[in-house]
Amino acid sequence: MFYVGTWQFVDPHNQRRHRLEISPNLDVQIDNHQLQVSVKSLNDQQLTFQDKFGYHLTIHANERQPISFFDEADDCTYAMKPLASTDQSS
Repeated sequence: MFYVGTWQFVDPHNQRRHRLEISPNLDVQIDNHQLQVSVKSLNDQQLTFQDKFGYHLTIHANERQPISFFDEADDCTYAMKPLASTDQSS
């Protein structure tokens, strides 16, 4: 399950770095805030969640790891990269 892990992404609107964490039971946190989501689909190319408002958060992957996610609520795609242990303080 290569979706599990801690990732970072940069908001293109304000250039702020954010932390996205996916737990082994597919709970999602952004910047240490738990999201209320349910899994809608899961395969080797994407993992899609739906939030309590009906919006989708879709994580896209290549053959090795997640590479981006689309947030339907913001209508924005964010590039993701693994969060190295030395980067966790930001």
